[in-house]
Amino acid sequence: LVVLWNVGTRVRQIRARRGMPRRVLAQASSVSERYLAQLESGRANASLLVLKAIGEAMNVALDDLIDPCE
Repeated sequence: LVVLWNVGTRVRQIRARRGMPRRVLAQASSVSERYLAQLESGRANASLLVLKAIGEAMNVALDDLIDPCE
């Protein structure tokens, strides 16, 4: 659960730093805005394929999204 929260937090932080609205990221990564909100709050699980799509939409490597050391 902590890993999920960390991934969601990283997605939210990176998205905010880039000034990317959640709606835009959701569309670019082919997930619903509601799902993305749940992921960012740690209430949803994400497959590696979904995380890869989110990372690609933000131009971020998958490793940078899931690395707990950062």
